Amino acid sequence: MSILFINASPNKNGNTAKLAKELLTGKEYTTLNLIDYKIYSHGQEYPDDQFNEVIDEIRKADTVIMGSPMYWHNICGLMRNFLDRCYGLNRRNGSLKHVSLPCPDLPACMGLLIRAW
Repeated sequence: MSILFINASPNKNGNTAKLAKELLTGKEYTTLNLIDYKIYSHGQEYPDDQFNEVIDEIRKADTVIMGSPMYWHNICGLMRNFLDRCYGLNRRNGSLKHVSLPCPDLPACMGLLIRAW
């Protein structure tokens, strides 16, 4: 079983990563740091957008865990922007067609969001 941890913290080794490490003790997992990807806002289209690269990694995983620091009692902008983009994910080909998650071709476990402060 492959586990993908999506870290939305701008600090790759900060509290969010430490909390994920604690949560996943004894399990092998891969970390994807959103700060390493250019993901534009929902509705914007630029040739260097890397949203689909992140979605491709999610599709490969059996389990996805998302982590975000808490800023002003909510998730950070990187995670918020990513989740907003997921709103328009088409179930068949990953294009933006205003079909909301959950998508049947994405992992079943996409519901766990850890927040660190």
